Amino acid sequence: MGGIRVLLVDDHEILRDGLKNLLERSSSIQVVASVGTAGEALRRVEEVALDVAVIDLSIGKDDGVELLSAMKALKPDLSTLMLTMHLDEESVIRALDAGADGYMGKIATQEELIRAVTAVGKGESYLQPSLAPLSRI
Repeated sequence: MGGIRVLLVDDHEILRDGLKNLLERSSSIQVVASVGTAGEALRRVEEVALDVAVIDLSIGKDDGVELLSAMKALKPDLSTLMLTMHLDEESVIRALDAGADGYMGKIATQEELIRAVTAVGKGESYLQPSLAPLSRI
Protein backbone atom coordinates (compact mmCIF):
# COMPACT_ATOMS: atom_id res chain seq x y z
CA MET A 1 0.00 0.00 0.00
CA GLY A 2 1.40 3.38 -0.94
CA GLY A 3 0.25 6.93 -1.37
CA ILE A 4 0.03 9.71 1.17
CA ARG A 5 1.37 8.55 4.56
CA VAL A 6 -0.71 10.03 7.38
CA LEU A 7 -0.28 10.47 11.14
CA LEU A 8 -3.52 10.97 13.11
CA VAL A 9 -3.26 12.96 16.35
CA ASP A 10 -6.38 13.14 18.52
CA ASP A 11 -6.93 12.27 22.17
CA HIS A 12 -10.05 10.23 21.39
CA GLU A 13 -9.19 6.70 20.27
CA ILE A 14 -12.61 6.01 18.80
CA LEU A 15 -12.33 9.11 16.62
CA ARG A 16 -8.84 8.11 15.44
CA ASP A 17 -10.12 4.64 14.54
CA GLY A 18 -13.03 6.11 12.62
CA LEU A 19 -10.80 8.57 10.77
CA LYS A 20 -8.40 5.77 9.85
CA ASN A 21 -11.26 3.72 8.40
CA LEU A 22 -12.59 6.72 6.47
CA LEU A 23 -9.24 7.81 5.09
CA GLU A 24 -8.14 4.35 4.04
CA ARG A 25 -11.21 4.03 1.82
CA SER A 26 -9.12 6.14 -0.52
CA SER A 27 -6.51 4.04 -2.28
CA SER A 28 -4.12 7.01 -2.21
CA ILE A 29 -4.04 7.39 1.60
CA GLN A 30 -2.34 5.18 4.19
CA VAL A 31 -2.59 5.88 7.93
CA VAL A 32 0.83 4.83 9.22
CA ALA A 33 0.42 6.00 12.82
CA SER A 34 -2.34 7.06 15.19
CA VAL A 35 -1.57 8.66 18.56
CA GLY A 36 -3.33 10.39 21.44
CA THR A 37 -0.70 12.77 22.86
CA ALA A 38 1.72 15.41 21.63
CA GLY A 39 4.68 13.45 22.99
CA GLU A 40 3.68 10.33 21.07
CA ALA A 41 3.16 12.43 17.95
CA LEU A 42 6.64 13.94 18.13
CA ARG A 43 8.19 10.49 18.58
CA ARG A 44 6.35 9.22 15.50
CA VAL A 45 7.43 12.23 13.44
CA GLU A 46 11.02 11.27 14.17
CA GLU A 47 10.54 7.51 13.65
CA VAL A 48 8.13 7.10 10.74
CA ALA A 49 8.14 8.40 7.16
CA LEU A 50 5.15 10.76 6.96
CA ASP A 51 3.60 13.12 4.43
CA VAL A 52 0.69 14.59 6.42
CA ALA A 53 -0.16 14.99 10.09
CA VAL A 54 -3.86 15.43 10.86
CA ILE A 55 -3.96 17.19 14.23
CA ASP A 56 -6.76 18.12 16.63
CA LEU A 57 -6.48 21.60 18.12
CA SER A 58 -7.09 20.22 21.64
CA ILE A 59 -5.24 17.01 22.47
CA GLY A 60 -6.10 16.44 26.10
CA LYS A 61 -3.80 18.79 28.02
CA ASP A 62 -1.71 19.45 24.90
CA ASP A 63 -2.13 22.33 22.45
CA GLY A 64 -2.38 21.28 18.80
CA VAL A 65 -0.87 24.53 17.49
CA GLU A 66 2.17 24.15 19.74
CA LEU A 67 2.47 20.56 18.53
CA LEU A 68 2.21 21.71 14.92
CA SER A 69 5.08 24.17 15.48
CA ALA A 70 7.22 21.49 17.11
CA MET A 71 6.52 19.06 14.26
CA LYS A 72 7.46 21.69 11.65
CA ALA A 73 10.70 22.35 13.54
CA LEU A 74 11.57 18.63 13.36
CA LYS A 75 10.39 18.11 9.77
CA PRO A 76 9.82 21.37 7.89
CA ASP A 77 8.43 19.53 4.84
CA LEU A 78 5.71 17.73 6.83
CA SER A 79 2.27 18.92 5.76
CA THR A 80 -0.22 19.55 8.53
CA LEU A 81 -4.01 19.59 8.56
CA MET A 82 -5.89 20.81 11.62
CA LEU A 83 -9.12 18.84 12.13
CA THR A 84 -11.03 20.31 15.02
CA MET A 85 -14.32 21.39 16.50
CA HIS A 86 -12.89 24.91 17.04
CA LEU A 87 -14.16 26.99 14.12
CA ASP A 88 -13.71 30.49 15.55
CA GLU A 89 -11.59 33.12 13.81
CA GLU A 90 -8.92 33.21 16.52
CA SER A 91 -8.30 29.45 16.31
CA VAL A 92 -8.18 29.43 12.51
CA ILE A 93 -5.78 32.39 12.30
CA ARG A 94 -3.57 31.06 15.10
CA ALA A 95 -3.16 27.69 13.36
CA LEU A 96 -2.54 29.19 9.92
CA ASP A 97 -0.03 31.66 11.36
CA ALA A 98 1.80 28.73 13.00
CA GLY A 99 2.18 27.06 9.62
CA ALA A 100 -0.85 24.78 9.25
CA ASP A 101 -1.28 23.78 5.61
CA GLY A 102 -4.97 23.12 6.11
CA TYR A 103 -7.80 23.68 8.54
CA MET A 104 -11.21 22.09 8.74
CA GLY A 105 -13.96 21.30 11.20
CA LYS A 106 -14.96 17.89 12.44
CA ILE A 107 -18.33 18.64 10.84
CA ALA A 108 -16.73 17.91 7.46
CA THR A 109 -17.89 15.09 5.24
CA GLN A 110 -15.76 12.06 4.42
CA GLU A 111 -15.24 13.43 0.91
CA GLU A 112 -14.06 16.79 2.28
CA LEU A 113 -11.59 15.09 4.61
CA ILE A 114 -10.13 12.96 1.82
CA ARG A 115 -9.95 16.03 -0.44
CA ALA A 116 -8.16 18.01 2.29
CA VAL A 117 -5.63 15.27 3.11
CA THR A 118 -4.95 14.76 -0.59
CA ALA A 119 -4.47 18.50 -1.17
CA VAL A 120 -2.03 19.04 1.71
CA GLY A 121 -0.30 15.78 0.83
CA LYS A 122 0.42 17.28 -2.61
CA GLY A 123 1.87 20.42 -1.03
CA GLU A 124 -1.26 22.52 -1.52
CA SER A 125 -3.18 24.39 1.15
CA TYR A 126 -6.73 23.57 2.15
CA LEU A 127 -9.27 25.62 4.03
CA GLN A 128 -12.77 24.28 4.52
CA PRO A 129 -14.86 26.55 2.26
CA SER A 130 -17.18 27.64 5.08
CA LEU A 131 -14.12 28.97 6.98
CA ALA A 132 -12.73 31.09 4.13
CA PRO A 133 -14.21 34.37 5.47
CA LEU A 134 -12.28 33.83 8.74
CA SER A 135 -8.88 33.40 7.12
CA ARG A 136 -8.35 36.95 5.83
CA ILE A 137 -6.89 35.36 2.68
